[in-house]
Amino acid sequence: MRCRLASEQMVEIVLAAGSKDILAALLRDLLGALSDTDKDRKACERNKRRQNAANHCGHLVDALIDNLLTHEENREENISNFGEKLVAIIKTIGAIAEVSSREVVQHVDTLVPYLKADNNVSVAQESCIVAEVCDILCRVSRVMSQGEVMRLAQGSLSDDIEKITYSFGSSTLSSAVAALCEFGNHGAVNCNNLFRTKAMKLAGIFYRYLYKNVGLTTDFSKVKKCIRNNIQRALSVL
Repeated sequence: MRCRLASEQMVEIVLAAGSKDILAALLRDLLGALSDTDKDRKACERNKRRQNAANHCGHLVDALIDNLLTHEENREENISNFGEKLVAIIKTIGAIAEVSSREVVQHVDTLVPYLKADNNVSVAQESCIVAEVCDILCRVSRVMSQGEVMRLAQGSLSDDIEKITYSFGSSTLSSAVAALCEFGNHGAVNCNNLFRTKAMKLAGIFYRYLYKNVGLTTDFSKVKKCIRNNIQRALSVL
């Protein structure tokens, strides 16, 4: 009950601030303060306190996932602010992933479907959602086991991330490319894995696009908007 209430309050903080940065900084400070108070304790006591902190973060993530699923189930009732609240919940999970990514690993399967960008929210909200999930995947991939990464590699994850690079702006694209690179460099997969192949394919496509437009103009402001956007997208990938 306490974790559920705490998780709802965390979502409200992110919703009000419009960003997870304040919450992430607060969590980081709290865990840092815990580490500072442990300096004079015995090793077994320090380990116990750190484990308790990790367990609490895990319970908060569990509560946030329950909150996410409940929000989805009540979509029709919350239609007026559904997208805004959905973004806030996922960003809150992202804030915990920044400070305790291991606690989010077991919920990856719940988050990955959001990368398909078919959540029936505004384009801006969709962009925030896919970018945040990509950022979460970047962090949790570093603590995932070989089996977990291989299982994701056998699904549609690499295809979903690749599609994001063609559909959204440069900031979202950067998160998607970072996710591809993190999984591509994971020790659990060999050099021919799908993630690395997708990343190299994107690099080649965008490099050729930039090369084709070398010398196009000396005044970038006069270039068509679609070409400007594609050049910015290409530069973000490379």
